Amino acid sequence: MQTISIPDRLPIRSSVDVSADVLCVARAANGEEVFAGASNGLIYHVDLAAEKPVPKVIAGGHQSYVSGIASWQDVVVSAGSDRRLVWWDRQTHKCIRTVEQAHTKWIRRISRHPTTGVLASVGDDMVCRLWDLESAECLAELKGHTEFTPHHFRNKLFTCAFARDGSALATADQYGHVVVWDFLTHQPIATIDATKFYEWDRSAEALNGHSYGGVRALDFSPDGENLAIGGVLNGDAAITNGQALLQVYAWKSAKMVTEYTDGGNFFYECVRYHHANEWIVATPGAGEGTHINFFHPQEPKLIKKSEGIRIYDMLLNESSDVMYVVGAEKIAAVAIHANENA
Repeated sequence: MQTISIPDRLPIRSSVDVSADVLCVARAANGEEVFAGASNGLIYHVDLAAEKPVPKVIAGGHQSYVSGIASWQDVVVSAGSDRRLVWWDRQTHKCIRTVEQAHTKWIRRISRHPTTGVLASVGDDMVCRLWDLESAECLAELKGHTEFTPHHFRNKLFTCAFARDGSALATADQYGHVVVWDFLTHQPIATIDATKFYEWDRSAEALNGHSYGGVRALDFSPDGENLAIGGVLNGDAAITNGQALLQVYAWKSAKMVTEYTDGGNFFYECVRYHHANEWIVATPGAGEGTHINFFHPQEPKLIKKSEGIRIYDMLLNESSDVMYVVGAEKIAAVAIHANENA
């Protein structure tokens, strides 16, 4: 692998400020139009290629946090902690349809299949549902996660991600249990138990009613053979001694390929592979960290630690040289400038 040059601070190419924490981001195909969902229940539509970007507000679909968003053709779909899935016209911002009880508990994440009109959603009811993006019909329910952890705390199904060729879908929960599903048959084809991501308060087990940590981020390698899993390695239940944790598995064998820790007291909320597998980027969310870490994809090696902002969601463009990020009151396009040196 050639040496990659990444700056100490990633330059912001374009950005807008909004009056809320921005939790999720989707991008229109091959462009710089992004849609971002926020903690105030609003969706922001921004053209980050404009000379002076101005956010357009889409309102009325959600009563609380917008926790997931996806773009497909002329449609944008948003998901919320209010258990709703809402379809929007991408240009007019009119609501097309709403599924009121898409899940029986908080929807945590949605992910669009890369080549078909299918959407995956996961929520705290511990079910992954597949939806037809044209009709809003529920096509399947994938049930491979337990309602409670082994310590009798309620589990949470945090995240999901499709392989780049669309053949597989991964789902991951708070206990660190990861299931990989065959997209066509809807059957589980592999499981990983990454329990380093999980902790509970042993001293106050009967009082607090919940556990901590969990897998917060997933991404398949470009060839589909490996699965990157991000979150936090908990040292105690309050996460005061926790450190950001990223693991990579050969998912078909459930064998860990490598592990990355940098000691930062934060969660990795997002992880993405370079399109040509030059690096893996992991970004901080909850916690104290604001640096963006670039790792070697096969070795436990930190290539670069760049200063940035706290990021709650992130996407890469097709050439992996621009990162579209959302965080505390900000939506931005960040240049990576990953130049190859001989």
